[in-house]
Amino acid sequence: MDLIAPKARRKLDPELVAKLETRLAAHLAPCVWLQTERAAPAPPPRSWRERLIGRPPPTDPVLGPLASKLGGRPYAEAGDAFEGHTFLGQLDLTAASEFMPDLALRGLLGFDAIVDAPDGELVRARWYPEPSLERCVEVEALSAVPHEARIDFRAGFVAPSDAQLVSWFPALRRYPDSLVADAVSDGDGDHRLFGPKRRVFDHDDPSEAPFVQLLSLGVDQASGLHFGSNVLYLLVPEDDWRAGDLAHVFARLENG
Repeated sequence: MDLIAPKARRKLDPELVAKLETRLAAHLAPCVWLQTERAAPAPPPRSWRERLIGRPPPTDPVLGPLASKLGGRPYAEAGDAFEGHTFLGQLDLTAASEFMPDLALRGLLGFDAIVDAPDGELVRARWYPEPSLERCVEVEALSAVPHEARIDFRAGFVAPSDAQLVSWFPALRRYPDSLVADAVSDGDGDHRLFGPKRRVFDHDDPSEAPFVQLLSLGVDQASGLHFGSNVLYLLVPEDDWRAGDLAHVFARLENG
């Protein structure tokens, strides 16, 4: 895989390109990209009268309870309570683990918005180690997402940003174009499992660290999900991660 953008390879000094390529290769972070697609066709255009009345109700969910998705109907088991929560999405972690070598995730991870949440607690996570249709129960849960969207997984990498590369090689400061080849970090924005941890988390309360950054999710065009200018991060304590226990996943919203 060619790491350097073709234009940068042609214009920059070959010795600098070689150093840049070596540094890039050492700092590529493997990840699983999340790609979303609206599950149901878009509704037909509304008349001006319908637009005045308000937007139509969302289409009925079409994806099954075990599917990876944003919006729709959540997977739930007996005893789950959704009062005060709205459904955001869920991930089949067993399926996702097939796209990243040496990754041994299992189960299904759901995440919900907390209505009238106290400060610092806007999203909760639910982990089901062995989900099944037999244990699945229907619940009264509103979706916080305008359009149900399926999630597909794809293996990939996250490369250091151009700003990071310039900090390593100040001679690049005057180069105006992208340094990294498009094929290296060709995922959908902030939608990914794993990859590099946000630096802002390094300054958090020590009780929250060390941890593994499990998921990042930003604005999603297919479903209409967004958190304003923020990105949703799901994090898991490192000791729990090593033990394969995702029961204590917690969420953070940070400005993207």
